[in-house]
Amino acid sequence: MNTLVSIIIPTKNNARTLAACIQSIRMQTYHNTECIIVDNFSTDQTVSIGKRMNCAVYNHGTERCEQRNYGVSQSQGTYVICIDADMELSPEVIESCVQKMQA
Repeated sequence: MNTLVSIIIPTKNNARTLAACIQSIRMQTYHNTECIIVDNFSTDQTVSIGKRMNCAVYNHGTERCEQRNYGVSQSQGTYVICIDADMELSPEVIESCVQKMQA
């Protein structure tokens, strides 16, 4: 499975939870992913955490729906998964999703 999966994360002052969220993406059994953060002009360390953890980071939008749509427009993946910055994925979620989509 070489299909690229884009993970879109809308953020606004999510420094407290973002690193754990991104780490859960990095720990997936499926590795061909890109992490895209669309930030709503945070005033905490959200943007620097995203950049430090090698995610593409954009400042855009006034609410999550607009942020998600913008993230999708910037993505390169065949499949897109939108999650929130306070979520942590179990290790096989993306692999399972790709298998189901390709079945």
